[in-house]
Amino acid sequence: MKKLLSITTLVLSLVLISCKSTSENSLSCNDPGVGTLAESAFSQNFKSYLQANYPDLANSEGWGGGVPGCETASRNPVIFIHGNNDYSQSWQTIRQYFLNNGYTPAELYAIGWGNKGTGENLNNFHKAEWIGKIRRFIEAVKNYTGKNVNIISHSMGVTMTMKAILGGNAYDTYDRSGGATNLGSPISSYIKVFIGIAGGVRGVNLCDATGYGIIYSSSYNCNVNGFKKTGGFITDLISLANSTKIASKVFSILSSHDEIICTKDYKSDYITPTWGGDDLSQYNPSELLCEVSGIHTSRIPQEDQTYTYDQNSFISTFTYNLWKSYHLGNHFALRDETGSTQVNIIINNQ
Repeated sequence: MKKLLSITTLVLSLVLISCKSTSENSLSCNDPGVGTLAESAFSQNFKSYLQANYPDLANSEGWGGGVPGCETASRNPVIFIHGNNDYSQSWQTIRQYFLNNGYTPAELYAIGWGNKGTGENLNNFHKAEWIGKIRRFIEAVKNYTGKNVNIISHSMGVTMTMKAILGGNAYDTYDRSGGATNLGSPISSYIKVFIGIAGGVRGVNLCDATGYGIIYSSSYNCNVNGFKKTGGFITDLISLANSTKIASKVFSILSSHDEIICTKDYKSDYITPTWGGDDLSQYNPSELLCEVSGIHTSRIPQEDQTYTYDQNSFISTFTYNLWKSYHLGNHFALRDETGSTQVNIIINNQ
């Protein structure tokens, strides 16, 4: 009987060892995945932690956390923050890059924020409620894993997350009317690496559009609590970021061919740039304006390095099919086609 118990104990020990060692090889523990669009797909262990400590986040759109027996994060976790009118599930491709490079589900997290649906990109702004949600999620992942965190953000997620880290006053109205919400002091001390991809950090020139682009320039997204270049959220954000570095290491990934961040006006409707349509031959970089006061708007104050993707091969390889189908291009390719760069930045700066 004692011999049988010894054998049983040995087998169980080997199972546990196998789970821990294979988690180092990314996916031998069952992968909970990212769920479907807008789904709350946190692992059960992480969900239980949120229910006990951050109940307002427990049923939120998002994903992250390991599985029983393989919950412990050995690396500093990576948190992904999506852009305007997007979903946490949009990071699935990049998540796979990290899994392929030895990360486990317990080390990868994402949270959803903002209004979703047709035309909601015009209605989203830097709302205190959503910024606070991102901030609390960062804190939750940090406390759950017991480690400093890395953050990768895209588009409007860049400015939302910068504000979540830097803290201070935020507003729940598009024009910053009414009382302010004090988010608290900066939490940059436990942000190891911050990557901002295609962000409108310094404002968006499209917010000055007077042609067909006025549908955008007159929207909530372009008001003083949106991407208006002066006199509101952006002015305050740049001031805060100049005085407090948002992470130990800060990186931006950008393009001078970004059809969202750099467009000056629209040709006929709010999804077709002046140089766009379905024909890549119409592409004319001279009709784009990425700089605000002489600096590319995706550049982050006190950043350590900028990765610029402007070469023609990047445009022709990664842009055309998206462009033809959705009138989208480098803005989303900068996120989805730079996975190896993102992984390398994180791995090399821990």
